[in-house]
Amino acid sequence: MNEKNSTLDNLLVVLETISLHPNGITLTEIVRQTNIPKTTVHRIVNTLKNHEFIEVNGLNESYTIGIKTLEIGIKGLMATDVAKASIPLLQELSEEVGETTFLAVYNNTEIIYLYKQEGTNAIGTTAKLGSRRPAYCTGLGRVILAHLPSKEVERNLKGNLKKYTSKTMTDPQEIKELLNEVRRKGYAQDNEEIEEGLTCFAAPIFDHLGNVIAAVSIAGPTQRMEVNKESNISNLLQSAEKISQRLGYFK
Repeated sequence: MNEKNSTLDNLLVVLETISLHPNGITLTEIVRQTNIPKTTVHRIVNTLKNHEFIEVNGLNESYTIGIKTLEIGIKGLMATDVAKASIPLLQELSEEVGETTFLAVYNNTEIIYLYKQEGTNAIGTTAKLGSRRPAYCTGLGRVILAHLPSKEVERNLKGNLKKYTSKTMTDPQEIKELLNEVRRKGYAQDNEEIEEGLTCFAAPIFDHLGNVIAAVSIAGPTQRMEVNKESNISNLLQSAEKISQRLGYFK
């Protein structure tokens, strides 16, 4: 690897490391997590700061993602077909049900949140744009896994699965049976398995070839979600179908 490539690699590693810490990360911690020499990290963060890709908190000298990085991320998101097709309908769905709606994609046993729209009755969740969560215990992840090859499902269920709440399902065989049910019903449910008090209903998004490429969901407080379960799922499935149709998929 030549020096130019090495410098670029280091810069990208540092930027990605900072992006994983929305509350800020210090220079010392960046060095520790990346194993890049302190002088190199110092030079990189100064460059990124000067170009507004990161910001520095003067009180504790910690770094966070800057406006330029956000601009690029938003432009990249809007350039994707699934985002263009989904966002207007998720806005309508959120207004209709009054809860928070999400768009997520699957990557390496995890889901990545691409879009979030809060409704009039929405409550706060720990899910943030760009954040990742395991596919096996989320509604969004399960509804995608239900339409992926069995080999990929097995990869998700290897090792000791983490229990996030007392309700998190961690038995591989039970999860496989659940995925079969999800495939039959057309939607998945996360019943307080990732956050206490929060229930999520999710539906798949298909491309013109019939491949699952994303998922959308409605999330809200468990009691309210259960009371409105039938209408929430009906509205969700209708929105998911419309998004898939915009991408060229027709049953």
